[in-house]
Amino acid sequence: GKGPAASGSGAPAVSRRVAEGDGRPGSLGLFWSDYGGAINIEQLKALGVTRRLNVAAEAVGKLTIDESIPITDVPMEDIFDEEKAINAIGTWKRQLSEILSILRTWREEGQIVNVNCQMGKNRSGTTCLIWLCAECGWEVNAAVDHLRKITALALGNPHLVRAAVDFLKVEAEVPLNPAGDGGGWVCISPPGSPRAGGTAEFEATAAQALNQLRSGGGGDAAAELAAKLQAHQDTIKEEPEEEEEDADVAPILGELSDVD
Repeated sequence: GKGPAASGSGAPAVSRRVAEGDGRPGSLGLFWSDYGGAINIEQLKALGVTRRLNVAAEAVGKLTIDESIPITDVPMEDIFDEEKAINAIGTWKRQLSEILSILRTWREEGQIVNVNCQMGKNRSGTTCLIWLCAECGWEVNAAVDHLRKITALALGNPHLVRAAVDFLKVEAEVPLNPAGDGGGWVCISPPGSPRAGGTAEFEATAAQALNQLRSGGGGDAAAELAAKLQAHQDTIKEEPEEEEEDADVAPILGELSDVD
């Protein structure tokens, strides 16, 4: 039916259900997607989506326009650099407050919402996280585990997750997505324009890396993967773009074999 769908290589650009809603005032249906899912108008209509919430700064003005599913933008940035992230915490918390206010208003109206960012992992995942915890009674770590089961490598920016925990005013230590060597994955959206299909390509590359590390490849596997990631990025840059000449989706993974 309309429940969570598998993500990864070969998976369609789908919206995954996070919260049930029946379209009546007082209920909010919440779906979660990447950029590709947010421009799949046919699918969104089939799911009954009535509002789109884009939380990717780089996707503002780039989603397909359809008057029956209007777009609201809260332009968040996905930042991993330590110093820049510290400075972004306050901005993120203000934006999360704005997002929660928007969703609460839409709940009063009985809207069915699709939330997206570029890759459907960090910013949109954080939006889903604060909704589950603030409005649906979920504990933070349980909600994180749930969302990571819905989509691969979700909530992979520890700084953004920390901002969400601070915003919720709770005590929680959220681990990274587990890697095969006992460490964890950091997953950050790349700069540049969003590109439909980029998320599945990213997940395929990440899955290969995870398998290598689980097989005991250690640092050699990580080094080999780094070369593959660069080659993957170069390939994407060489592909012709129909809409955006400088569109670039390439994964940025922090410390592939030794993040803890």
